[in-house]
Amino acid sequence: MAVGHYARCDEGVNMTGRSRLLLMIGATAIACMTTPSRHATTVGAQGVVLWSADHEEPGETDWYFPGGVNFGGGEFDSGCAGTTFTVYDDDPNTPNIPAPPGGGAFGLDLRMTAPCGTEIASGTRLFRWKEPIEHPDLYYKVWYYFPQTYTLIGNPASWFWNIFGWKSKTPNPPRNETFWHVNVYNRPGDTRMFLQLRDAQTGEAPPALAQIDVPVNRWFYLEAYYESRETTTGRVTIWQGDEESRTLLWDMTGVQTRLAGGWTEWYVSNYGTGLDTQPAHIAIDNAEIRLP
Repeated sequence: MAVGHYARCDEGVNMTGRSRLLLMIGATAIACMTTPSRHATTVGAQGVVLWSADHEEPGETDWYFPGGVNFGGGEFDSGCAGTTFTVYDDDPNTPNIPAPPGGGAFGLDLRMTAPCGTEIASGTRLFRWKEPIEHPDLYYKVWYYFPQTYTLIGNPASWFWNIFGWKSKTPNPPRNETFWHVNVYNRPGDTRMFLQLRDAQTGEAPPALAQIDVPVNRWFYLEAYYESRETTTGRVTIWQGDEESRTLLWDMTGVQTRLAGGWTEWYVSNYGTGLDTQPAHIAIDNAEIRLP
């Protein structure tokens, strides 16, 4: 794809006045379906790191590397949301958290308040499109820290809280749509948090291959293998892990993973319709994209 296809043309300038563009993920809450998971046994070994973000600048500079929003990626906010860098164990303005397993002095704090005025949802999103455009098959990984248990509030028929996923865009006609993405929900009957993979195009929400909670006050990572395909020949594999273990949650094969004639973009986010603590903070750090 030509470099010119990387150029963004989204909705406007974000509320902080910084040189970022607004981008609505366009996620729509979908009733959970009990579609069987497609489980394959192997995924290729990981290769060269194409891009990484350690946030040691400090801040979100790595997400714009090497050419800003017209080439690499960037931050896109909507509603009452944004990012600040956090100093581990020493920042009075953000939740007090330890350094992640990969080390470093700084991370990113993603905050979200929703509803926000007349807007039902708010979100901060960190995008990369350079690598997914250049390489259809990639591994994606990012570490998360949840400082507390959050509970979704509002209408269960429409609430959502999105932290990880892929979009697809086409130049002509212009389309900008969410594809596979990972949401957080509370388990029925209690407040424990868990992850749910969703296909925004079909409404599919496959059950996980293992039952595992989202940890609180402890770093964990999400890792994914994504084969970007415009026909039902793609693949989405998701793991949740930490320093001690790595659990396969989904391995979906034979699925569509981008628009026909389009390209794929990956994002990490704190985006939703509302949680019981406002603003809701999560931290991220040590993100990377690798070749298979």
